[in-house]
Amino acid sequence: MGFEVDNTDNSVTRSDKHYKELFDKAGLTLIRDEIQKDLPDELFEVRMYALQRKPSAEGSPTKKAKKNAPAVLE
Repeated sequence: MGFEVDNTDNSVTRSDKHYKELFDKAGLTLIRDEIQKDLPDELFEVRMYALQRKPSAEGSPTKKAKKNAPAVLE
């Protein structure tokens, strides 16, 4: 599954692997990741990620998504 849902506080905890899969699907390259230090032992491991958009001949995933999005009437 890649993530854990806590219905008590409505939080979602994702695994490192799941985050990396999401980053790839979003067209992002992982530049660096690091585990945060000095947190209480009872917490899940907390990671920081540095990301960069992947270069694309067709443009960024965001631009493609906007281009293909349905028009919104106001």
